[in-house]
Amino acid sequence: MSRSYAAPAVSLREVNGAWWFVDAGAQLFVSLGLNHVEAPLMLGPHNRRRTLKRYGADFVLPDGTPNAESEGLRRWLKRVRVDMGVWGFNTLGYHTMVPQQLLGNGLHYVRRACTCGIEPYRRDVAYPDIFSDAFASDVERRLTPVCAEVREDPFCLGYAFADCPPWRVPAANAPATHPWIAHLASAPASTAGKQAWLQLLRERHESAEAVAKTYGLQAADWDGLAATDDWSAATDPKTARADSEAMLAQLAERWYHVHCEVVRREDPFRLVLGDKLVCGP
Repeated sequence: MSRSYAAPAVSLREVNGAWWFVDAGAQLFVSLGLNHVEAPLMLGPHNRRRTLKRYGADFVLPDGTPNAESEGLRRWLKRVRVDMGVWGFNTLGYHTMVPQQLLGNGLHYVRRACTCGIEPYRRDVAYPDIFSDAFASDVERRLTPVCAEVREDPFCLGYAFADCPPWRVPAANAPATHPWIAHLASAPASTAGKQAWLQLLRERHESAEAVAKTYGLQAADWDGLAATDDWSAATDPKTARADSEAMLAQLAERWYHVHCEVVRREDPFRLVLGDKLVCGP
């Protein structure tokens, strides 16, 4: 299928050993801006009255949420643009909750392209079988229309897919087996995620008996491990933690491969910025 693409909106260029963003006009720039420019934050108990007085009562819908179609919200965003210009800022970050049609127009922005809720802090965190065909199909279904929205916008800086994805095992007092790994390991033997987990164990352990000893299991062979649905009682936490770290690396590789495959097809000139990572313990 033929498709026309805009010229590269924002690209990268190395100059004297330093990398710069390059805008659609071929000008070098540094991205500097604000995160969490979110209309809902203007309706907290401490500032709701001031917001409505300043920007108009139509800023909020009867259910208490921001009115994306209101003049009040447009007035607020205009003020945001003025303030950012005064401060020398040029970019809206990942956590920007503004209607897509109001983005751009002089300010670069990170396009938030969430496809599933893998962030550990979410109450509704959902760990998918990332190795399955169903996961790839779901990412394509969700991400394709997002790419279509921004494909010709010269101010879209690039894509990010998740906020603090869980690519490492938490602190030492957490379970040795990461919850995402435990979810995949407890699935039926026929699932893609369970097969990926068993393959990793084959590569990292001398035998099925060694795996069973590490995780406190009664399984005597690989078929027994494939049938096991509870991996929570590791008797060798250090080894189990290392297994989880290795599996999380595979999850990260698969996550970005699936997402980038869609972006490279649907919006091939756009940058993929990656995700905001948690670097601490």
